Order: sequence, then structure tokens, then C-alpha cells
Amino acid sequence: MSSGVARLLIRLAIVRAGTISAPILTKTPDYPVYLTGEAVTLDCTVDDPRHHNQFTFFQNNANHLSQRSSTYHIHSLQEMATGKYTCQYTDGIFTTPMSNSIILYVIDRPLAPKIFLRPSLNTGSGERWYIQGETVTVICTSPELNMKGVQYYINGEVIHTANATGREATYQMLISSRKLSVTCMYWRMELGRQIESLMSDPVTLKIMDYPPSPSISRRPSHSVYTMDEPIIVMCTPPQSYTVKGIRYYKEEKEIYVTNAPQTSYRVPRNASGNYTCGYWIEIEGRQILSYLSQNINVRRIVPASGFSTSLNPAQFVESDISQSSACSTPAGPLIATLTTSGVLPPSFTAPSTSRTTARLQSTPGTQSTATSQAPSTFRTTSHPQSTTGTQSSASPKGDITIPLWSYGIGGGLILILICVVILLRTHACCRVDKQ
Repeated sequence: MSSGVARLLIRLAIVRAGTISAPILTKTPDYPVYLTGEAVTLDCTVDDPRHHNQFTFFQNNANHLSQRSSTYHIHSLQEMATGKYTCQYTDGIFTTPMSNSIILYVIDRPLAPKIFLRPSLNTGSGERWYIQGETVTVICTSPELNMKGVQYYINGEVIHTANATGREATYQMLISSRKLSVTCMYWRMELGRQIESLMSDPVTLKIMDYPPSPSISRRPSHSVYTMDEPIIVMCTPPQSYTVKGIRYYKEEKEIYVTNAPQTSYRVPRNASGNYTCGYWIEIEGRQILSYLSQNINVRRIVPASGFSTSLNPAQFVESDISQSSACSTPAGPLIATLTTSGVLPPSFTAPSTSRTTARLQSTPGTQSTATSQAPSTFRTTSHPQSTTGTQSSASPKGDITIPLWSYGIGGGLILILICVVILLRTHACCRVDKQ
């Protein structure tokens, strides 16, 4: 009985040994190369899990680990983990053939790059201040020659990724916030896998805003100016800043620079347009220009010139006359007409009454009339001829003989006065409108 059982067991063992297959070894994740500190899992897979008893993992054909589980976890790879791995299992009686082999290739992560800024972060007096809105060149330098790409970070977030060759890569960074911490890293290719370097040390930028705008004014303060009127533009920076100089601009083009903290700019004669200004301060040897002031407009106009007068007709006649005088500007908007009328006797003495009328026309359809009455005490007397053919020149006491030409002079003087009054009133109205 016992010999029969033994023969049966031997027969079964021979049959089983002929059907046992080698396990299959796999790795997760399946990288061609691993970095120190990364994790990997080895799985030793068999066809019939009911006969599992003991699994053995080998490194470089040496017994590395024996356990009941078919899974081998390596939580933190080190360089010593590099090598060829295989596995097999046994159920206590039979042992499977050796599994397929896999290679674990473990390397250190590439060294961290160094980061530089242009313009330089450091100055002779300490760390540099940067200004919002200016552009800074960030330079990422690798200690290795086979760099394939680079990545830049601001405050821990990726802002730029680019391919690179050699040892150096640059990025133009616009400063747009109050606090910036800049870092970079690079990568290279190893056995078909992209290997990222360690992160560079952070570079923190000290950032300031541009100084606030100055105020700008003009003296005198009018809405319009004559062509030769003197005008001064004043630029006043805030008192809380140590101002090193002021810049003046016309139509966004720089026209005047001064190193004085308080100054003014004299507008050239006949010059007009939009003016603005800014100032600068100095920090660590750098000139920091302020925001520009608001625009201020200087407008010049050509003023009206003096009045001219003319008589029509140019001379008196020996009869009832009507004579007019014209008062006008070169542009022709104003017309003043003085009309003198009366009855003149043949002796050319003054009439007993005389009326002068001045009419001002500023625009078509409007006019104003000023009238002056000659004194009513003026009298004229015609003396008879003497018997000897001579004319007596004597006149009764109290009578006044006025030559005809005196009325022309008087009328001209009145016309001149009227023109002066019109000119003064027009100039006064224009000044009121400008203000």
C-alpha cells in the first residue's frame, strides 16, 4: 500500500514538473531610466496562483528578497538599486524556472541651474530696485552641456517653457506685480526619457511703482493767447519726493530738460500745442521717471489790428451836402459810417444847424446809431458888398463866422473818437469771452 502511494506521488510529480512554466516579471512605472528617490514596483506573475507559496526576487542573479507576496515595492530608489532583476516561486515541493529579466537603471537628478538677471540684481549699494512695467532679462545657466529645454517660474507657477541647447537660456520678463520670486529648471534626454533638473535657488526682486504725476499749469491762465504774449508753463512735483530733475514735452516729444527740482518753461513766441511734464528721482544710482502730468493746451490767435478811416466824397461842395466816412478793420467785420448833412450858403460859412450820425455795423442785420447835435448858438451872417467893390470883414458883436473846413476837422475828430470807443469795447468783450 505504501509503496503504491509512493509510486503515485512520484508519477504526479513528474507530470507536474513537466507542466510548470516560468513566471513573468514586470515593473511599474515602466521607465527606461529612474531617478534616485523615485519608486518602482516589481510584479512576479504566475499562471496558477493556487500553488503560490514563496516568491524570490534576484538582483544580478543573487538572492535579493524572499516573500509570500508576488509584488515587490521599492519606495525610494538609490543608485545601488541599478541592476538586472529576475524572480521565481515555489510551492514547497517544486520550484519554477527563472523569470524573464528586467533592468533598473537609476541615476541622480541633474544639478540645479543658476539664475541671473540683466540688469543685475546687485549694485554697489545693495540690491537693485526694479520698476513695474520694465522688462528684465532672466538668464538660466545649466552646469551641464546637454541641456534640451528650460522652464521659468514666478512665485511657483510656470510662466515660460522653451527648447534650449548648450548651457544658457534667456527669457524677457515683464515686471507686473509688487512681489516676484523667480526660479528656473532645465531638462535633458536620457535613454529616451526627459529628465528634469533640480530647481534653481529663487531670486526675489524688490519692486516699486513709478513716482506719481506732477501737476502742470500755465501763467497767465487764459484759454487763448495772442501770438507774442509771454507764457510760462510750470511743473510742480509732489513735495514728498526728492526730485532730481524735470522734463518737458510737447506733443509727446521731449523739448526741455533741467536738473533743477523746481523750474518753469517759457513757451516760445508763436508756439502753441499740448504740453506735459514729468520729473525723476534717483534710487541706487538709477533715474526713475515719474508718470507724466496731464496735458495742458496753449492756443494762440492773431488779434485784430487798428481801425482805418476814409471820407467819401473827399471834399465839400457849395450846396446841400451828404458826406460819409468809413471805419473798418483789415478783416472787414466792423463798419462805421459818419454822415454830415446841412445847407451851405455860397459864402461857405457854417450852417445854422449841423447833425452828425455814426452807424456801427458788426454783423449783417444789426447796427447801432450814435447822434451828436451841433451847438444851436452857432450863427452865420452874410455881409453886403461895399460901394467900392470890397467886402466888409466886420461882423456884429456876438456873431461868429466859422469856415467850412473846420466842420471837416470836427467831424473827423468825432469819427476818430467813435472808432477808439468801438475798439476799446471790442477788445474788452473779447477778453471777457476768453476768460
